[in-house]
Amino acid sequence: MSGYKLKLEEMKKVLVIDEDFGRVYRIFFDEIACHPSFMALGKKEKSPLIKATLKLVGESLFGTPCEVTGLFLFRLKQEKFIHGCCNLNGHPTTIIYFEDIDMGMSAMIRDMRTSMMTYSRITTTVVKETGKAGNLVSGGISRH
Repeated sequence: MSGYKLKLEEMKKVLVIDEDFGRVYRIFFDEIACHPSFMALGKKEKSPLIKATLKLVGESLFGTPCEVTGLFLFRLKQEKFIHGCCNLNGHPTTIIYFEDIDMGMSAMIRDMRTSMMTYSRITTTVVKETGKAGNLVSGGISRH
């Protein structure tokens, strides 16, 4: 298993159990995203699930309707991993998401002057009813 795959597994474990949400992003940006082989594997992705999840995160953080703009996602199919960026009501936000455990995390810059970050750990559940499209149900959002 290559170095980035081991780090993805470590990051997934940290995501699930650690209370230091920033640690997940430090692993990603400092130890995974720097691998050229990792960055070359991602394919552009459109994900209604991720977009709907980010909208819920923004609404939870702002207490008002949220607009998700500039959503740009990459998916590593074999690793069942999605990462990317967008703006939530104009606030730069990044997202990581593990499809195999339906869990991820977002990091939003709340204040550009201070670079204050708000991290949100998320879980997703898609509920499908017979004859109807699936609906996103907020499985949980915890902030730090």
